[in-house]
Amino acid sequence: MGSGVAVARARASGLMVRLAVVPRPAPRVVAAWVLAAASVDAAQLCPALAAVLVGGDARPADAVALLASVVATLLLANSLGCVLARLAGGPGEVLLDVAVVLAPLLFLGGLFTGVPAGGWRHWVATLDPFTYLHAAFVAVLGGTPSAGPGVICLAALAWSAIGLGGLAAASRSVLERT
Repeated sequence: MGSGVAVARARASGLMVRLAVVPRPAPRVVAAWVLAAASVDAAQLCPALAAVLVGGDARPADAVALLASVVATLLLANSLGCVLARLAGGPGEVLLDVAVVLAPLLFLGGLFTGVPAGGWRHWVATLDPFTYLHAAFVAVLGGTPSAGPGVICLAALAWSAIGLGGLAAASRSVLERT
């Protein structure tokens, strides 16, 4: 979510207004911002991921699924933070808005209670990107995941495309271009 707070601060300081006149397409400018923020988040996660991969019981397919799911989740979360920054009044509001949006997604994705086998929560969990991240971690740690590595990789690809596509659609608004 690092991009959300950074965008809110840039908006408050007037940097986004200056970036609006850069002679590059708005989606390219905003995507560079989000990719940089996601790269910083990924670098911070590297030690934890290394510990999980070394300490877990990971097959190569599970490790690839975990890495794909982490990248997709970081892209989606930073894109979401960037769009929420457009709606929020400042960095504090971005953090609050992100928490309000992420808490139900994490809960429905099975982080606290697992993914139910049936019912409405199962169907919602099928559409939740954090379900696949949770399944990837469970698989790497030797448990029984709710999805296989192929499904996790496909979901990661889909959620990456959705996150970046939504960001491209909102980029003119984020840069305050009219």
